[in-house]
Amino acid sequence: MTLQMIHTDHLSREAEAFCSRQGIRKYVTVVSDLLNQCFSGIRGVNSEVLQDPETEDQLLVIHVEVKGEIEAVLDMYDKYTEEWVSRVPWPERSKISLSYIVI
Repeated sequence: MTLQMIHTDHLSREAEAFCSRQGIRKYVTVVSDLLNQCFSGIRGVNSEVLQDPETEDQLLVIHVEVKGEIEAVLDMYDKYTEEWVSRVPWPERSKISLSYIVI
């Protein structure tokens, strides 16, 4: 099942503003494409802007709920990570983080 999960028009105003300031809006679409490509069993997706307490840097965190066996989800995450690293340059890649939970 393909889901239209995260696009800039579904982000909060805070996330939208953060993406604009950081020049990473187009990479949110990459996240959406990769979630559709690499994961199955996605039950929920949301996002928020968080601040790293150690560095005070901000980043967009994409939270994903995935239904499945732990090993299968770990394999999906590995595939996602491999594609993410190959498609998004540094330092833009450091401004978006994926967080997932297996349900």
